[in-house]
Amino acid sequence: MRRTVVAVLVLAALAVAVAGWRSLSRGPSAAAGQGGGPSAAPEPQYTQTSSRNGVFVTATLLRKGESEPGRLAFRLTLETHSGDITAYNPAAGAKLVTADGRTITEGFSWNPESENSHHRFGILSLPDKDGEGNPYVGADSSSLKLILAGLKGGPAHSFAWGKLELAAWEVAP
Repeated sequence: MRRTVVAVLVLAALAVAVAGWRSLSRGPSAAAGQGGGPSAAPEPQYTQTSSRNGVFVTATLLRKGESEPGRLAFRLTLETHSGDITAYNPAAGAKLVTADGRTITEGFSWNPESENSHHRFGILSLPDKDGEGNPYVGADSSSLKLILAGLKGGPAHSFAWGKLELAAWEVAP
């Protein structure tokens, strides 16, 4: 009798675990009971990731109101478990490519929020307009790419945002 009760409890716990896992594997909207089917509108993905040469980088495009006025900004997290990444200057290795083909390599600044040899994070920013007053991101922008080159001598880390994120970028959070 006791073995039967234990077996039933183990099977019940296993069934609950499998049901929870299946719900979570369908995505956050399905887990929250919001359907998540094909009719669900896509959400902007402001955070992009890249892993190259033993360095994991996360770049989040900050919306207007999340950064200094007049600045286009990205929150960066750089992580490694081999070597020291404090010598890397994100502002020196940064390049921005706009939808209209402009490539920007100057005007970047790095404001570190935490610096150590394996885990760094901070804000990489640049003016949101070129020298002639033309914005890098506008309501009809279709793409924006941030490239970080020279990190531990490996291939560049590249992050891209599309029309969905850039249209919503204009609206302060």
